[in-house]
Amino acid sequence: MCKAEQLVAQLSEGERRSLRTLRAKCAQRPISTNHEEKLIELGLAELNGGNPDLTHTGRRVLAMIGGW
Repeated sequence: MCKAEQLVAQLSEGERRSLRTLRAKCAQRPISTNHEEKLIELGLAELNGGNPDLTHTGRRVLAMIGGW
């Protein structure tokens, strides 16, 4: 199992939706603080100008779960 597959296994459905929200950069629908913290902890997101944004790994995981 590759690292991206391991990361996918650690995400709840809500956290997967938060990844999709970050991809769409939906300012009207911010993600929860808990989801933001977990995605950053897993290396799927990072703060960019104080706002969460996807990392390369986050984009890879999204492609795997069909969110790209």
